[in-house]
Amino acid sequence: MTTIKRILTGRRFRRIAGTFFALFILYLLFGWFAVDPLAKRLLPWVAENKLASKISVDKVTFDPLRLHLTVDNLKLTRNDGQPLASFGRLFVDLEASGLFRRAWHIADIRLTEPSATLEIGSDGKINWSELIAKDNENPEPQSDSIPRLLLDHILIEKGGLHYAERNRDTPFVTELAPLELELGSFSTLPQERGNYQITALVPKYGTTLRWKGTFGANPLSSSGDIQLEGLKLTRLEQMMGAGTLPVNITNGDLGTTLHYDFAMVRVPDQPEPKPQAILS
Repeated sequence: MTTIKRILTGRRFRRIAGTFFALFILYLLFGWFAVDPLAKRLLPWVAENKLASKISVDKVTFDPLRLHLTVDNLKLTRNDGQPLASFGRLFVDLEASGLFRRAWHIADIRLTEPSATLEIGSDGKINWSELIAKDNENPEPQSDSIPRLLLDHILIEKGGLHYAERNRDTPFVTELAPLELELGSFSTLPQERGNYQITALVPKYGTTLRWKGTFGANPLSSSGDIQLEGLKLTRLEQMMGAGTLPVNITNGDLGTTLHYDFAMVRVPDQPEPKPQAILS
């Protein structure tokens, strides 16, 4: 006890404890007061210099004690102001326990009102072309490894995807909304799999698309069921273009269900795994 007391009251221990305490206070102050102004400066700079676009955000907050990150009303646009993507709120709940498994551990991700716009202009160019070209100017070297990630729950709600083809004689425009997605227990650690479900509604076509199944990232594998309901055949013909099909469709709906199994399988004497899929 005398030795322990001498260590705890020693000058070196007090110096080390004081340093750690000062660093902890700086960490708290940074999380509470510096994250928002830093993000509002850094995000527009990254968009302008790395993505040839613009980013605006209302507020970014970080709770350094509970490890909660919240981003409110982020918008990504082209330099001319045309929308590319946005969301109302992003909430991320980080877990320090991932350090013990050498992985990023995220307890919860909630993304509200995400929206993306994909358009092909009258000149045939996609509205994301400038961003993609800028991003490809300095490509990072490819990595054979997958980041170690543990994700307990992710929820995407009230999402939407706007799609348009302006290079047709009659422009084609549609919207996939509301897009709902919920995943649980996602992991990129070896041999770990999770159960997931995705539901998407296309109001313009009265169509519902559902997917329910399992997914594993390391090795890559998935199995599940895909269900399509209520696709208006007249709208399908319009989407494909008049005269594409050898028949004239005046009415009717399309619905289908299929089960699939997919996996990347290692084949003897082959350096890379090969995809294997079964549909029924």
